[in-house]
Amino acid sequence: MEEDARDRSCCDALCFMSDHIGFCGTIRSSPSDFVVTELDERGRLVTKPLDELTNKSHVVEPDSLAKRPKLDLQNVSVDEGSSQGANAAARCPSGDPCGSDRSPGDQEGPLSGRTCQTEEDAEDVISWFLDGETNEQLSEFALDLKERWNSGTELVESSEFPLAKTCSKNQRAALHTAVRQKFPFLITLIKDSTIVVKPNLRYKELCHLVSEEEAAGFFTYLNAKEENSTFSFKPDTNKERRRAVHLFVHKRFGGLMESKSFPELGCSARDPKVVVTVRFRDRTHKARKRSLLDGQRPEVAHTAFTLRKENVEMFEAIDFLAAKLGVTPADFSYAGLKDKKAITYQAMVVRKVTTERFKDIEKIVENKRMSVFNVRPASEALRLGQLQGNHFDVIIRDVRSQSGDSAPVAGRVLEAIENVKNKGFVNYYGPQRFGKGKKVHTDQIGLALLKNEMVHLVTEEEELANMYAIHQVVLPVPGYSVRYPENLVGRWYQELLSRDGLQTCSFRLPALALKVPGCYRHIVKQPHNVVHQLLEDHGSEVRGEGTAGTGAPLSLRISFDLDASCYATVCLREMMKHEG
Repeated sequence: MEEDARDRSCCDALCFMSDHIGFCGTIRSSPSDFVVTELDERGRLVTKPLDELTNKSHVVEPDSLAKRPKLDLQNVSVDEGSSQGANAAARCPSGDPCGSDRSPGDQEGPLSGRTCQTEEDAEDVISWFLDGETNEQLSEFALDLKERWNSGTELVESSEFPLAKTCSKNQRAALHTAVRQKFPFLITLIKDSTIVVKPNLRYKELCHLVSEEEAAGFFTYLNAKEENSTFSFKPDTNKERRRAVHLFVHKRFGGLMESKSFPELGCSARDPKVVVTVRFRDRTHKARKRSLLDGQRPEVAHTAFTLRKENVEMFEAIDFLAAKLGVTPADFSYAGLKDKKAITYQAMVVRKVTTERFKDIEKIVENKRMSVFNVRPASEALRLGQLQGNHFDVIIRDVRSQSGDSAPVAGRVLEAIENVKNKGFVNYYGPQRFGKGKKVHTDQIGLALLKNEMVHLVTEEEELANMYAIHQVVLPVPGYSVRYPENLVGRWYQELLSRDGLQTCSFRLPALALKVPGCYRHIVKQPHNVVHQLLEDHGSEVRGEGTAGTGAPLSLRISFDLDASCYATVCLREMMKHEG
């Protein structure tokens, strides 16, 4: 308790830049009293008209695809690259040497080729590529695997069968697809230039949730990759089991497909049966196909928009938009985090969604106290900190003098605002994460880093010469990459870290794949473009330094801009000398 009291007294001595009296009032009495609008990297409000924001943003729409041709073993298209895999016999037609066109891009990731329409198609492809002995050995390997599976024998993940030396890219793609279509409980890989087959452990995982017939159907559908098609599991009344199926699809194949639940047609209300249906995500599939036609990496659609939300938590808003647009929350990017209890406007970019898709959700979004506008194509995702700052429009209700202060409140308000405009405020962290300021001279920072010159300790001579101002001072935020000053402040940091048992902390948690590098934060910041009005509740402005003539309650309407990573509540705290 004594340590806490000492910390509080220390903070009280450091927490304010100015010694004015301040005033009392209520902040955020409603979301509409606290409006936050992002400023983009050029300092423009993200609510500006569309023609001021578009600039040279562009997006490449995936080309429409031709209908799938009939099975052609010489000209089979490939969907993805291959991954790993050992030796056996294979036929390489037309004198094409095995592996002659293998490229670096074929070395990683699961490989699946174009669709075999029937199991007979798959059998034809396998028989065409493999000699009779190898084909028979493949069937024996699959049969033995299935028997061990059904008997409960633990499968060894390293169990594999060397199938064939790889031929041309198109040919090995056809063989991959055919094997997976005929034996959906197997996967095919590339290992040392040879196609091998191994047990598909995801197939076994799904068999714990649904019947083997359904699992086989799902993986046959997955391997076929039929555009605009769906696959449905059998109707099920068990909600927990359906939830487990959704989770399996999202966890294992969430970037490729999505799942939704629908009531079975004709089911009774007393005994509802629900069907889990999966489908491929629209743009992911088309963009990949397009890359095969032009030999380029697929261009993924990006759409930028401004999100307005009122009293909605930001990640809740993203989850809702993701569900309605048919993508995952990870497909959204943004420059900064925004408060819940406020009206906020922020820039966002979403992948794999075109501008036309937003037209379908406009009305639905409005019902959730949100709206999207300035929808336009974009060339890339946003990054955290990719903004100049934020503009705030705040109304402080029930403005009054501090207890025991007899001076007119209007004078106290004006004094407080002018002090903060001129002297700034202590730049504490607010409720949001930090971004990147745009006034940092990165060339000088880079030079200092290379010379191992980090938080420079101002000498007495430099202080007397007024070489540095308080606004240039930074303090370290603890992490593994920061250095602490070698003075009283540095010793204070070490005492705090030692008190919490962190004096030897590396700020790296391998088990959680978490690293905390730390950073440096300016100790003082100033608001920009400050405008204010002191109003009586009926709307008339209070002039001069007197109180309201009618005795009506007062409200302060104030707007200002803050750099990225600065918080309006901290700035207002400096003005009011009161938490609000």
